[in-house]
Amino acid sequence: MTARCSYSKDPNICRHPLLKSASTISRDARTRRNERVKERYCKIKRRRRRRRRRRRRRRRRRRRRRSRRRREERGKRRAVISERYDEGLLSL
Repeated sequence: MTARCSYSKDPNICRHPLLKSASTISRDARTRRNERVKERYCKIKRRRRRRRRRRRRRRRRRRRRRSRRRREERGKRRAVISERYDEGLLSL
């Protein structure tokens, strides 16, 4: 069980900033459980980082240009409505 931590080159040391102790992981029975927890935590963090990077790449969205014709049509429609309103045929 060697903790391959992305924060340190030494496989026996886990120097993760969010972990309480950044000490060398000894091989005795008392710290074996602790080592497993540290290793799992680092793997989770690495996975999260990778996912975040992938998401950023996908975010590039092309802005659809609104067509001029549609904009003009909308303007005409608004003009008609305002005319009717001025004449008193339309009450909003």
